Amino acid sequence: MSRHAAPDPAVADAPPEAQRPAVLTWRPRITARARLTMVFTGLLAACGMAMILALYLVMRFVPSYSFVASVARPVPESSAASGPPSSQGDPLDPTASPAPGAPADVLRSAIDIRSADDVLWVLVASSGGILIVLLLVGAVASWIVAGRLLKPVHGLTMAARIASQGSLNHRIGLTGPRDEFTELSDTFDDMLERLQRSFGAYERFAANASHELQTPLTTSKAILELAKDDPHVDVERLIARLDLSNDRSIRTVEALLDLAQSTHGELAVEPVDLGAVITAASAAVQPEAHAAAVGVTVAVDPRDRLIVDGHAVLLERLFTNLLVNAVRHNMRGGYASITADRSDGLVRVAVSNGGELIDECTAKALTEPFFRGSGRVASSTRPRGHGLGLTLAVNIAEAHDAPLDVAVNPDGGLTVAVRFRPSTAERTSAAAILQDTIAALPEPASAAAPAPASASASVSTRTHA
Repeated sequence: MSRHAAPDPAVADAPPEAQRPAVLTWRPRITARARLTMVFTGLLAACGMAMILALYLVMRFVPSYSFVASVARPVPESSAASGPPSSQGDPLDPTASPAPGAPADVLRSAIDIRSADDVLWVLVASSGGILIVLLLVGAVASWIVAGRLLKPVHGLTMAARIASQGSLNHRIGLTGPRDEFTELSDTFDDMLERLQRSFGAYERFAANASHELQTPLTTSKAILELAKDDPHVDVERLIARLDLSNDRSIRTVEALLDLAQSTHGELAVEPVDLGAVITAASAAVQPEAHAAAVGVTVAVDPRDRLIVDGHAVLLERLFTNLLVNAVRHNMRGGYASITADRSDGLVRVAVSNGGELIDECTAKALTEPFFRGSGRVASSTRPRGHGLGLTLAVNIAEAHDAPLDVAVNPDGGLTVAVRFRPSTAERTSAAAILQDTIAALPEPASAAAPAPASASASVSTRTHA
């Protein structure tokens, strides 16, 4: 046996970059705050050096310098006898010391300037020293300012980290002036709010869907167990009950599939005549309405061209669901009506029905999946709904960019209104017709050619007659 282990095939097949030690591929982590500080400090240094260079060039080539040499004053004879002159207080003597009590502006400077080169050297040296101090102060100020600027980003990071752990209750709530950071914070909070509502709705939907699918299966299992224990079971009745339970499961699954298609599917739109769609939908619910003794009224003017862009099959399913709800959740001998007209440039379709009084909170919750209001239970005369009809209608309307409103009638029942935009082809044709009509209008009388005198007299006579 070899004392050396065989090389790992995965490591051997790895690219050369992956086989290098981690120390060679390590890079220092430079935060955004440090990068902003370096950028601000670099810009300050560049601006300072550019200013020093500009000052140097101006002071070097623009002014002309003239320096006058100092001339020694003659010494009086009277002072010569008394000894050497005192050098105190002589401003022209470079070796003289300042006299006691002399003004500050005549004090001898520690910097001796004797030529233009000395002026330029003092300018560059002093500017460089000042620039170094400014860079140190600017770096500290840039670090503080960058930290304050990036503080909202840390809040966004914290909120995103909390949301990634499954908690959608946290909100940033950034306050202050309206800028890009507050807009980003508000957008992120709105996204979390929508996600929280969506996840809540999907959780309720999953729980309700499981319950709706479990109920018929449990019923079928109970029927089969009873039939197994009863040797004298009525086979025809057993088959009928199993068929009813199976049909309920099929309708629930079909409704769930339609709901998913209307929510996530892409629509192939085309010009659709809502009048024909409403007529077909009302004809489809007539048998159930006749059995429930509910009169269905259709109020659509055939002269109105109610053309919208949409999917004909889904639009028929939309109005069929609304009419089916209007018939099922009604009272015997009640009414259900569907009207379509134009209002404020939109095509408005409203389905109204009678029935029991419903409060506002219940009406708002009717669009949720599997929600049933008061009285929405199984009946011996009416089929039981699966609780997805109005939800499917809302999703189809949203897919057509048509708002759906649910309102409570004062005398009972609901009114569901959907507003569609007219078809683009119809608007284009209407504009073309209007343009042709304007072009076909006769020219004004002032622009027309003058008529003969006899003809003018004839027209005048007929007018007065």
